[in-house]
Amino acid sequence: VEAVTFASPSALEGLAEALGHAELAELLARVAVASIGPTTSAALAAFGRAPDAEAEPSTLEGLVEATRVALAVFSFPNRAGAEAPALAGGPPR
Repeated sequence: VEAVTFASPSALEGLAEALGHAELAELLARVAVASIGPTTSAALAAFGRAPDAEAEPSTLEGLVEATRVALAVFSFPNRAGAEAPALAGGPPR
């Protein structure tokens, strides 16, 4: 797993219930995280893991782009000497 996307706060709650809070926290610490919008981002922040990118607009198409951005942003700091990726739509939020 390289990325996890959340399309609603209830998706976060469901995954936390299925995996357990500790296991989900460990998973989210090692993968890119994308959110469909501000409400879901707030739920992630309350859980302790702000998303790497948030969809704009808050649509499934926006979530796909946010996932691409999240993967680029999340992996960049982990590559020593790498240059920052060029991202469509401007810098991540």
